[in-house]
Order: sequence, then structure tokens, then C-alpha cells
Amino acid sequence: MIVAGFSLLGFSAVDAQVAQGGREQLAPVPAEDIPELIVPKLTVKRSTPLTIIMDINGVFILKGQRISEAELVTKLKTMVKADAQQKVILEADARAPQRVIANAMKILKSTGMKNVTSTAKVTLLPGGPVKSR
Repeated sequence: MIVAGFSLLGFSAVDAQVAQGGREQLAPVPAEDIPELIVPKLTVKRSTPLTIIMDINGVFILKGQRISEAELVTKLKTMVKADAQQKVILEADARAPQRVIANAMKILKSTGMKNVTSTAKVTLLPGGPVKSR
């Protein structure tokens, strides 16, 4: 009975004979006889992370401008259609109550964005801290 070898990942095709329950030993293939593998280069387009600042009172700031929750959700839903893997960073004021930060994260994730993270920082805005409404 003859078993035909095949070329896979640089192994040479070799015929081997199966004789009386044993296999014939195959000689190793010299390195110079093994073809180089050609792997296509993949380029991954990485967009700049979108940073959203949230002050101590839960007010959102996008690109230096205050933005309502509804406007933010609309913008993010538009962006998710173009790139659901867009990185979004919520820079929350460290003094904000945890429930406010958790709610903000819930809002951001509800837009369909998959790559949402948060950091806590003390945010100082021009003109001093934002007063509660």
C-alpha cells in the first residue's frame, strides 16, 4: 500500500510505503528546499480616541463645548455606524458621585459603542467649577 505525502507549510511531497505494520522513516527536508511563506501585511486603521469630559455635576463636554446628553447620544449613534470599534474615553471628574459616572457609562454604551473606558480626573473648567443646577 502506498501513501502519498503532500506539501503543507513547506514539507516536500514524498511517497512512503507502509510495510508490515511499520512506516518507512522519512529523511528531513533541508532548510534551503523549504519555500518561504509569504504573509500579506495587514494594516489596521486606528482612529484617534474620542474623549468626552464629564464634570462633577454630570455635564458632558465634547471638544471643549458643553453638550447635552441627547446631543451626545445622537452624535455617538452616528459615529457607531461608521466605526463601532471607535475608542471612547470618558474623563469623569473624580469628585462626581459614582452613580453619575455609572449612568454616564451606561449612556455611552447604549449608543452601540463597543470600546468605552473611563478615567477619573479632577476637572477644572475656565471660570471655575460648575455649580449644581
